[in-house]
Amino acid sequence: RLVAYSEANLHAYGYALYAFQEINGERSVRLIQGKFRLVPGKNKNAVVTVPRAELWAALLANRALLFLKETLGRRWNVASVTHYIDSQIVLHWLKNGCLLRKYEARRVQEITDSNVCSDRRYISSAENPADHCTKPLSYAAFIDSAFLSGPAHLQRPYEEWPNPSPPPPAPALLQGEVPSRHKKKEAIRACVFAA
Repeated sequence: RLVAYSEANLHAYGYALYAFQEINGERSVRLIQGKFRLVPGKNKNAVVTVPRAELWAALLANRALLFLKETLGRRWNVASVTHYIDSQIVLHWLKNGCLLRKYEARRVQEITDSNVCSDRRYISSAENPADHCTKPLSYAAFIDSAFLSGPAHLQRPYEEWPNPSPPPPAPALLQGEVPSRHKKKEAIRACVFAA
């Protein structure tokens, strides 16, 4: 199994990818790849928000998952791919196909069209190992962090991994969604909101 965790803040974004293997009841978790980037500097054409940075992190992780699934799939059987995201807004965008501005819609469409991962789950920032790379840590703290060894829940059977349903984000927080008066101009995808 491949497991990805993505994380972002206003300063950095990135992901951590792990391979989970269970042979004869013995579990093994290995960090395969981690990549982190700094959020671009202030640009008058691009507004940087936390949901937008979280979307960049999810896109970066999705591209890496696609590459690794194709590469590893030639030699080993990749049973499943799970992507943990700690942004309720980005999960909402990915799962509901909302009406988004063009910038967000293109990135959401790239993620959903790749079909590399159908199992996207919410995880709190406290449990997200990718969170360690977006915050300042000393070398000793980083070496002891869950980033290198993987989170504790990966040592449990797959059925016991966290799979909470995040509360739906407040409408005011869905910053990438297109206001109703602009639907005809900027809408890419239709959105079905659950009551």
